[in-house]
Amino acid sequence: MCCRKSHLPLTEKEKKFFEKNLTKEQADEKIRPSKSGYTMNLEGGCTFLREDFGCSIHKSTKKPQTCSDFPVYVKGNNVFIASKCSAVKDGKLYPYIRRMKQEGAIIIEGTLDSTSDFAEKKEILTTLKIKQMKL
Repeated sequence: MCCRKSHLPLTEKEKKFFEKNLTKEQADEKIRPSKSGYTMNLEGGCTFLREDFGCSIHKSTKKPQTCSDFPVYVKGNNVFIASKCSAVKDGKLYPYIRRMKQEGAIIIEGTLDSTSDFAEKKEILTTLKIKQMKL
C-alpha cells in the first residue's frame, strides 16, 4: 500500500472517518465495498497526504491500521510485505522475519495470489505464508 497510489483496505469505522474528510462525490468515487470491508482508491494521493509526502494523521489514533502496519499487512496466516518500501529493499525487516522463524513460524516466500482480495491493491507484494506458529 502506498499513500500516492494503490488501494487502502478500510474497516467500517475507518471508512466513516475518511467519509467525513471527503465530499460525498469523492467518497462515492473513491470508497468501494470489498470482500473484507471497504477499499479506498488512492490514485492521486491519500486525503491526508501532505505536500511534503508526510501523513497529516500519522500520530493520530484515527490513522487506519493498514497505514500503521505498513509495510507489513497480516491477514489470517499470511503476512504481506510491500516489496517497494525502502525499508524492505534495504533489508531492515530481516530481524523481524528472523524472530518469527525463531518463534516457530515456517515461512514460505512467494508472490501475491491474484485471486485474493489483496489483488485489489494493484501492488506487487511479497507473501510470507506462516504454516505453523508455536504460541
